[in-house]
Amino acid sequence: MAAAKAALAAQLDALMGKERDVPVDKRQNKKLTPDDDEVDKYWLCGLSPYILFRNTRSDLGHWDKVTDDDAKELWDSYSQEKKDEYGYEYDLMRFLEQLVTDLDKTIKRHQDKLEADKTSRVINLSKETQAQVDALAKEINELQAAAQKLGEEGDVDESMKMMASVEELKARKEGLENPQFPGKEKVMEVCDVCCNFM
Repeated sequence: MAAAKAALAAQLDALMGKERDVPVDKRQNKKLTPDDDEVDKYWLCGLSPYILFRNTRSDLGHWDKVTDDDAKELWDSYSQEKKDEYGYEYDLMRFLEQLVTDLDKTIKRHQDKLEADKTSRVINLSKETQAQVDALAKEINELQAAAQKLGEEGDVDESMKMMASVEELKARKEGLENPQFPGKEKVMEVCDVCCNFM
């Protein structure tokens, strides 16, 4: 309850300012500067990961800093040397590098998990089934070579018929190699950008 109340108060502060509950005649209307503690330093530099990833799978959690346009305008007016003295851009760069490193680790972990799942699903075939699979593989290779030769000679229709036969043989071979999942099994991959399974 207290956390929800604090989150709502932070939203109202961002929208209406810190002095939203103070009577108009008693407001000080203090302008924030880039070095004030409540100002989001990442946002001043052009990108706040806390805002960017809000309400996504990569949400970084509650962020109580405010985005103040006056502070941003003042920040933009500073020379690059003065910005470098503050070190906010360097801090943002280090933070983003850490996010990328963490995401790369997650991607690697998910890829290793998928690889382990693939190897655990390998089925040992009986000798006669393996012999059938090998015979089908040989027949597929022969038909593909013949279809390619026919295509090069200009007999495209006959080449297409052979390729249709090749697809049928591939389906039979797949059914023998993987009896638990006849036909096409959905192949999982890991997205290299967001690390989600697809």
